[in-house]
Amino acid sequence: TAGMSSVVEIANVADEPTTALMELRSADGNLLDQFVVPLAGHATQHIIVDAYLRAVGDFGVAFIQGVDSESIVAVGMQYGRTDTLGLRYMYGIEAQQSLGTSLRGSYNTFLGQGCELLLTNSSATAQTVTISMQRSDGTTVIEGESVVVPTRGGTKMELCSREAPDFYGLVTVTAPERNTIGAVIVRRGADTSYAFPTPVRQ
Repeated sequence: TAGMSSVVEIANVADEPTTALMELRSADGNLLDQFVVPLAGHATQHIIVDAYLRAVGDFGVAFIQGVDSESIVAVGMQYGRTDTLGLRYMYGIEAQQSLGTSLRGSYNTFLGQGCELLLTNSSATAQTVTISMQRSDGTTVIEGESVVVPTRGGTKMELCSREAPDFYGLVTVTAPERNTIGAVIVRRGADTSYAFPTPVRQ
């Protein structure tokens, strides 16, 4: 939430009422709060989490579970603020299930873009993942760098600062255990004039 507001939006896509359970955790996996969110059919609730995250360094993870199958969708909305609290940019990171062991996404440093890899760990043990980054011409930028993702927590890694301007390519995240790691790359314009997430998936 550094310079941002963060809101978790949880919706029920089913006709019948249901309940969502949400755990909000710090990056190191400590439980910050738990929420029981009752939802009527096709209803939505928003949970503002700024205060929680600012208390633990502006980065955390929300784990969301529906009581009923095929009912819940969620997104973490990020609102970038100006010095006078005006809106500078906004984007949403969709809640996703941790699937697979080899996850891939793209990066791009054209137009002065920066990018950051966000990782989450939904398992009960810390996971040491490896990160590789390869240009479109096959040049290796990062080769098998190890990153520890805490139990029920998350971590972030700056990527585009490791690359020269005006290149693009592939990022690969390899997890030691199946269905434990979630990932997304957030791209940012020069001076954070804009920001948006791009998928990293199997």
